Amino acid sequence: VDKFQNIEKLQQQDDSMNYVTVESAIQYEKDQNIYMVNHNATLSLLRLIRGLDFIRKFLETFYDNIDSHKKTHELAVQVYEQTLAFRHKW
Repeated sequence: VDKFQNIEKLQQQDDSMNYVTVESAIQYEKDQNIYMVNHNATLSLLRLIRGLDFIRKFLETFYDNIDSHKKTHELAVQVYEQTLAFRHKW
């Protein structure tokens, strides 16, 4: 929700014409050199994609292990370590 709200806020600003499409938003933020700043569309989209990738891989792993004795949280930890853990320094 947070990532969608960031993008919606950008679409309501004076320069909202630059956020009509994903491609135009990315190009605008690259041209302005603000593409990796918090609360911008590019970084929000990147984080959203990473989260969706985690969910996709979790569902695949869950399906592939439907007959195993692994618990759901064990599968989630396994997928987290494969997809997101290296991005979190804690």
